[in-house]
Amino acid sequence: MERENWNITRSNLRKKAVKRVNQLFQSLNDEDISVEDNTAENNVEHEVVASGFDLPSNSGSESNEESESFDEDNHVDQEEDIPNNDLAGCLRDWATHFGVSLIALSALLTILKFHHPFLPKDARTLLKTQTCHSVASLASGSFYYFGIQKMFSHFFEKLTSVVQNQHSFKLQLNIDGLPVFKSSGIQFWPILGMLQGYSRKPVLIALFCGNSKPQSLSEYLNNLICELKSMSTGFVVNGKTFFLTVSSVICDAPARAFVKGIKSHNGYSGCDKCVQPGIYINNRMTFPELDANVRTDISFLNAEDEDHHLKHSPFCETSVPMVSGFPHDYMHLVCLGVMRRLLDLWVGACGKLRSRISSTQVKLISDKLVALRSLYLQNLLEGQGA
Repeated sequence: MERENWNITRSNLRKKAVKRVNQLFQSLNDEDISVEDNTAENNVEHEVVASGFDLPSNSGSESNEESESFDEDNHVDQEEDIPNNDLAGCLRDWATHFGVSLIALSALLTILKFHHPFLPKDARTLLKTQTCHSVASLASGSFYYFGIQKMFSHFFEKLTSVVQNQHSFKLQLNIDGLPVFKSSGIQFWPILGMLQGYSRKPVLIALFCGNSKPQSLSEYLNNLICELKSMSTGFVVNGKTFFLTVSSVICDAPARAFVKGIKSHNGYSGCDKCVQPGIYINNRMTFPELDANVRTDISFLNAEDEDHHLKHSPFCETSVPMVSGFPHDYMHLVCLGVMRRLLDLWVGACGKLRSRISSTQVKLISDKLVALRSLYLQNLLEGQGA
């Protein structure tokens, strides 16, 4: 069996989908199920063309160029509203839950529309995908705010049938920057959110794109802070009142310093958990004191350590704890940070002989880590069941 090519273009996927549709029609013709008049077949072929698929040369289409020049965005705008039908709703939930691609869903709709004319031709019409967004220019970049309530609206509507008249949710936020290209400085700064104890995957709340991080922190977080304030006082979905508060904001060290408006972790007074100024040793900033006074949420709001603060953070205007609500980043500290370096010294060939551990000890540590993983998954499933 030949190895499949992983770099499949969109046009090839369309051709494969149309080929499957034509095979289905051929099987229907062989079983004498097709309509005697070829008007229905012509209508189906026209629907395939209108869905953006390229028909083969023997499919009876008059021109392949018309399908290639079809404007998909205009097609979605011209579609009529989908009737409130159970089949359409079930298809929408199924495609969303399993992450079905738009091409596969459009091919399925082409088949089903032959028997259910009320269904739309395009997957984006079924999913009610918004094709026009008003992107704002702020903080020296492009910014679009999707919204917390909008992104979790489907989830809130489902919960209205199982929760009480008033219910509180805790939101976890994640803010970080990531480069888009290696050859330029363009980068994304998304704001992600996840409902603690309810959702498994984070959703996109806002997205910033620019040549650097947002130049204005207040402009970058303005829409988020305004919505958090309004949702903390309560919002109504299907006659039931919900409340939402932020439990934690997950960031790495540079992003945490940016969001909180404090000095970086490699600067004097840069530790966001204690008040020691730090000592510069071997080209590194260190915080060697183990009994230094800790920072508190109240001391941060009062800006008692002036050397620690650089600017005012909009999160101070919300109920987010500015110290306890910004936990350390597990990925960089453990998976990619100090623990990884220690494991290289203890297990790898780069460590000195007097610091290496035996193979028996390595196996013992590995078994305990695997056991911890199983325990973590079990607790996670029990928490979701509750």
